[in-house]
Amino acid sequence: MTKLVIGWHISSLFRYKTVDFEGGDQVGKGDAVKQFSNELSLLGLDTFVISFPYYATPVGSVVRKILTEGFPKSVRVKPEREIDLKMLLFAINRLEILNCILSCKKCDIYTLDRGPFSNALTIGYHLFTNPQESNQREKLVLKALGFDSFFREILNVDECVICLKHQDTAWVKSRNEDRGDLYEREEIQEISNGIYDIFEKEICEGWRNVVTKDRDGWRNREDIKRECLEFVSERGLIKPNSKEEVGELLYLGIQEVIDFLYNDSEVESDLQEAWLRSLRENDKKEMYRVSELVSTALVSTTERLQWSNMELKRYLSSLLESYPEIFVILERTLGKSFRNIFEKSLN
Repeated sequence: MTKLVIGWHISSLFRYKTVDFEGGDQVGKGDAVKQFSNELSLLGLDTFVISFPYYATPVGSVVRKILTEGFPKSVRVKPEREIDLKMLLFAINRLEILNCILSCKKCDIYTLDRGPFSNALTIGYHLFTNPQESNQREKLVLKALGFDSFFREILNVDECVICLKHQDTAWVKSRNEDRGDLYEREEIQEISNGIYDIFEKEICEGWRNVVTKDRDGWRNREDIKRECLEFVSERGLIKPNSKEEVGELLYLGIQEVIDFLYNDSEVESDLQEAWLRSLRENDKKEMYRVSELVSTALVSTTERLQWSNMELKRYLSSLLESYPEIFVILERTLGKSFRNIFEKSLN
């Protein structure tokens, strides 16, 4: 198991309990997370659901563009730096949201619809386009774990990871109605499955694979939910019927992002509500559309970006010291003004 050696200390007696749902595309994560989180609330647990990447932030919008189009042509990225920069942008997006999580009222448990181990797909795409680097798989996995070490340690992500998988059935793209992304092809999904296996070896007992679809078709969602709950219970994160009352089911909204990071920005309430509705209904196409509008509003109205957690801010600054290209990417995709605001926030 990979040890976290950073030694960050969040000033709180609260120990975060997190369940990270991982897996390739089209394995039923959205439905599984929804069913699982609803059940946790019925057990009386206040449950915070977060979907990554969080596309509705400026950095999240850059992640989305890279997923669908690759790096902008105006940005000259050295080939040997591409994979690092991609994984780092994902990590920055998670740190944006972690900053907000640490500022919000604490919940009993946190459910992630993808988290740091989704780098399996980024690494899978890189190895598909650069097959000569197939012997670098373990090295890339360790680098990915390093980028997300703060996020993983603070939320105790490694303690409970559920990886959803298909078994004995070919991968088929089903979202033909939207743009999809560059990772959505069978060869990349197969390579990514192998990368997930390497992550599993690093995490050890905190990892559980759950089959959602086999040669007979989709498994019963109740069976999937039951298997997930049993594992989370084994890991000591929940106790059956721990409360009599129903717990709250919460999502990190745009207003929290404004309050705790993009201070004094303006996003219309109708747009915020539309984004939250698309997330609750697992409407990917609408979520992509609205996220782009929200991000545009944040970029155009943000005058000050303030990290409310100083330990996180220092960690992010230390990461970016070795990757100044990130600031160039932000400038070319979001404008010079935003680049300056982001860079100033880390000083």
